[in-house]
Amino acid sequence: MNPDALSLPWSCTPAARPACGFGLIELLVTMALVALVAAFVLPSLATFAARQRLAAVSAEFSAALALARSEAVRTGLPVLLLPLAAAPAAGNEYGQGWQVVVDADGSGTAGPAETVVRRFAAPPAPLRFGGDAPVSFAPSGFLGRSVTLTMRLCPGNGATQGSAFAIQPTGLADVSRIGDCR
Repeated sequence: MNPDALSLPWSCTPAARPACGFGLIELLVTMALVALVAAFVLPSLATFAARQRLAAVSAEFSAALALARSEAVRTGLPVLLLPLAAAPAAGNEYGQGWQVVVDADGSGTAGPAETVVRRFAAPPAPLRFGGDAPVSFAPSGFLGRSVTLTMRLCPGNGATQGSAFAIQPTGLADVSRIGDCR
């Protein structure tokens, strides 16, 4: 076998060194640029992730309200949206999660014989979620009380922006952004 047939078309001689790969300086400059970009991107990525968690919990609670309202109309019975915690902390009533329950006996509480339509898991740890509890829908789909109920979903990490829910007597919910969560 001819040894010249196995050689590469270029060789790594000192004159051809740029074609041989990266040197230590190029590698260090590239790593410094990657670190610089990461220093700018990571804080905004954490803010983005926190906003997405807040949006996901807002959407999930809105879906729970729509489910409770539609279940009340479908069954012709009152339906409750209740916190899962037995003794919820003020300002974080829904912090342990919530459930949609058909109130067959009309007592306004979830008894052992009541049908649980769905349970929703607790929001991620740094979020606080509180407000008027329980939410009761009449068989017409309207609220059981003729007052607007309010809820607040706020990040627990000191950030100021959150979500506010205003559940109208008609049973419809308005979700808005708020900037006074501290």
